[in-house]
Amino acid sequence: MSPVLPAWAVAPTACGVVGCGVFLTWLRVHLGFHTTPQVVVGYALGASTAVGWLCAMERVVGPALRASPKLVGGLRVALAVAVGVFALSAIRWVDEARAYLTREKSLGDKADSSRF
Repeated sequence: MSPVLPAWAVAPTACGVVGCGVFLTWLRVHLGFHTTPQVVVGYALGASTAVGWLCAMERVVGPALRASPKLVGGLRVALAVAVGVFALSAIRWVDEARAYLTREKSLGDKADSSRF
């Protein structure tokens, strides 16, 4: 039983999450970011990692967190720091992508004007 979702919502939510994963997997191949073998291996690695974390959470991490409220606070702080670092790197990546696209567009414009 999920502590967050009512019992009737667990199966539809799980199906929705898996459906989104399948769609995004297809999309990455369709857009040319990855090949089919790459996404199959990535899906297998992700699924096995998820199962491993589930087992670790139930057997090791969960009991440790229930036994130590301070550990929960530390974990929340670590999560907040990780999210902040990820957000900063994503912002930097977007800025780099924008600069790259601007450079490509200006080079394309110069190439177009040199034809005339």
